[in-house]
Amino acid sequence: MNGHFTFPSRETLSGSLDVQESGSVLSVWGASGELAFSDADVIAGFLANQTPVALMGCFPVSRKMSIGPNGPSWSYEILPHHVVIGTSEISYPDEIIEKVVFEFDDAFFLFKNDAIDILMPDPAQLSEFISSQDDQSTHPVQVGDHPVVSYYTDANAGKIFSAETVIGTVSAHNQVTSFISDREDAGFTNKIMAAVQFDEPINISELQSRMEQLLRFLGIVIGRPQNLIETKIRLSSESQASGQIPKYFTVHFHSLLRHSGRQRAPSPHDVLINAGTQGETFGRVLGAWLEREKQPSWQTARRLFFLSWSQRRSYDAYFTQSYRLFRR
Repeated sequence: MNGHFTFPSRETLSGSLDVQESGSVLSVWGASGELAFSDADVIAGFLANQTPVALMGCFPVSRKMSIGPNGPSWSYEILPHHVVIGTSEISYPDEIIEKVVFEFDDAFFLFKNDAIDILMPDPAQLSEFISSQDDQSTHPVQVGDHPVVSYYTDANAGKIFSAETVIGTVSAHNQVTSFISDREDAGFTNKIMAAVQFDEPINISELQSRMEQLLRFLGIVIGRPQNLIETKIRLSSESQASGQIPKYFTVHFHSLLRHSGRQRAPSPHDVLINAGTQGETFGRVLGAWLEREKQPSWQTARRLFFLSWSQRRSYDAYFTQSYRLFRR
């Protein structure tokens, strides 16, 4: 994604931002001298489509000098730890993040419930139901001998569970999108999104810490380490109280540990708690887990255990700590 990027020295350079979950790279060129910036600074930019972007925790991995008609110029390749797309008005000290919404690898295994399912109804009963609908005159439906019906029920306005915890209100919900294609096919797709509404706005460093705590818990419950697929934040300046429709901005955590996708998918027997049908129990266990994360000894033991487990190494040296990890 091409754009223009402004450095702490106020110098604005042309460049290209390649955003990947495994790591983003900012390439800039045409600097009149060596660029001076630290990992505490923000590189703010605008992409070619006028979307603002903020890059934080940046460090250069390569630089080259070339000699042209106007003298020497420098080009850089820069790796950011955090990329926020949609706003450039954010920095590490700013405690302005009031909510995060995210999708992770195996959410469907963890939050499976009967809101979405498939039925094979009796053809006569289905025909009777369809014939009672008002739009049959304009959209007639023919029922075959072996009908299959896919359905979604929104009994709880999409909400799957919600729990008050020490890091905020953690919840999950169905995000269903219906579609009709050019070929007159119709249906719906669904994402299961988790969210945390914070009691007080936090900064992006604290956000990453809380996301790490949640991902460790989710990995243990599901049976394999989890990666973030998509993460969006809402800032306090964008809240409904301001009279505006809240906006969400995409965040990429490149300093967050990612795990290999070559591990097998979990089976229903791997999931310790089905949060889709046991939401109250899941919320209670989650709350207790996060409460103990406040204790440095527990947090260190869990971090070491999870790091070794995710990299398929043994944890013998910390057997006592790993045993205590599962006690409640």
